[in-house]
Amino acid sequence: MIPAFSNPIGLLALLSLIPLLILYLIRPKPKEITIPSLIFLKGNKQFKSRRSFFQQILNDPLLLLQLLILLFIALYFSAPYLTSGSVHEGTVLLVIDTSASVGSKEMFQQVKQSALNNLGGSTTIVTLSHPPQILLREGDAGDARDALNNLQPGGGRSSIAEGMYIAETLAQSLPGTVTTVVISDFDDTEGGNVQEALNSLQKHTTVLTIPLTPEQKNVGFTSLTLSTGESTAVITNFCCDTQTVMLKGVAKDIELILPQGNTHTYSFTLPQGKTTLKLDVDDALPADDTLTLVNEQGENAHVLVIGSKENKHLIAALKASPQLIVDTTTPGTIPKKKYDVYILDQIPTLSGGLATTLENVLSSGHHVIIIPSSKSKGNLGGFLPYTIDDTVGGGQATIVRDTALTKDLSLGRQQSVRQITCAEECEGVYVTAGSQPIMMITPVGKGTISYYGVLEEGFENRPDYPLLWTRLVKQLAGVRDIHSMNVLSGTVLLDNGHPVVLDTVGSHSLNGKGYGVNLLSEKESTIQEQSIASSESSETTTTTTITQPLWKPLLLIALFFILLEWIYLNRLMRRKRYRV
Repeated sequence: MIPAFSNPIGLLALLSLIPLLILYLIRPKPKEITIPSLIFLKGNKQFKSRRSFFQQILNDPLLLLQLLILLFIALYFSAPYLTSGSVHEGTVLLVIDTSASVGSKEMFQQVKQSALNNLGGSTTIVTLSHPPQILLREGDAGDARDALNNLQPGGGRSSIAEGMYIAETLAQSLPGTVTTVVISDFDDTEGGNVQEALNSLQKHTTVLTIPLTPEQKNVGFTSLTLSTGESTAVITNFCCDTQTVMLKGVAKDIELILPQGNTHTYSFTLPQGKTTLKLDVDDALPADDTLTLVNEQGENAHVLVIGSKENKHLIAALKASPQLIVDTTTPGTIPKKKYDVYILDQIPTLSGGLATTLENVLSSGHHVIIIPSSKSKGNLGGFLPYTIDDTVGGGQATIVRDTALTKDLSLGRQQSVRQITCAEECEGVYVTAGSQPIMMITPVGKGTISYYGVLEEGFENRPDYPLLWTRLVKQLAGVRDIHSMNVLSGTVLLDNGHPVVLDTVGSHSLNGKGYGVNLLSEKESTIQEQSIASSESSETTTTTTITQPLWKPLLLIALFFILLEWIYLNRLMRRKRYRV
């Protein structure tokens, strides 16, 4: 940062120091009085004062305070500021790679510095990990600096192309002329075509690319198989020579000698609690050097299915998991026992007592799932945060939120669905058919209301049906097996009904439960240099300097010294008043 002055003429106020020093020099000297008992000391050179002029100033607190007050007031009038880099005029859209492949300390510092050097008058920031996320919308230079300074490297895979398509949509909605700055190694490990995404982005905005070249040396964990018996983890040396690595395991440390391209399979028994496996290695990708594993067995969920008729397919799907304890009842008889999840199975209306019970359930942090009947309409007497309307045409079921709940599921084509009307945009939609949500989880109170609107006959006979229901109920109740306790980075889970992206490796806690989050991506761990067609040069854009005014802190410092002067003079007057 370089200091400068907006009003250099204000420095002339420093001349006010001269009269103060003159007054100090010409002030009357104390009258000398000869004391007979001390006359023998006269002429003793050791007794003479040898203090320099500046030493006298430092030993005079009042003069020193007055000099400092005048100094800071003079600097205040000169309007000083610090310059710290530059910003592009207009709107800047920063697209920043935060994936695991650029996660080393040196590389990520380069990423942040490149971003700080390319801020705009208005800055929007998109991070490229998995999934891409919007970090900041239309912030000023200060907001952007704060966001970048607090930004940490992610531990996920690289969705570069997907992130640039998100940037393309944003660029069309941002005001004014938009300059997009893409900072990345451009190695998409999710199968996207980076060059096509970049070409599409350039149709809507000026694009500046800042390619990164990470070091390729890397040894890491690439595969994990968990079991209640023997578990295994695979370690791979990707580049560049034979590596000697110390594995800090469950029971003891093991020295591994891995030629380039070779792997080692480590077998272990996973103990209860949290376990960490670590490779003692200094390489380009820290995110795959550690496995954090969680084993919190013994979790169960209590489920109450409320319906006029027994739904055999639903009951069988739920009871397929030994961790779900299922009870059934009719709308008129609700047990006093508390359940984790309440399922309303095709109940057209809610009685006052049932509605009150369910409202208390939600306020205490439990969950309700709605399966509408053909007669269900409206918001069930104000219970739902949306309304269920008439049957409309459906379409192919589309997963719009890729999470552990919907992973690898296929709900097929829905010929007809119920129309859902939300006050604004429907919240927590996971699956749609046509333009209508057929599965969504909406936070209400401390709990959630889930909507299940799959009406297609025959789906209950497919393997996806019990898989979907057990996943849904377990996720809502927070019940996990050893696999759902340990997830890949980028997994989206619910925390008090709100989706949270687990984009950093290590140990996480949601709803009071621990999760182990790991990279485990051979593609991400294989660091490769990518080439893309060059884009616009940054020399074609106009930039202005970022300034940080200093007048406020200078004024506060001056006021502080004025307060000290007042305290000093007040004490000095008290001493003179009471001197005998």
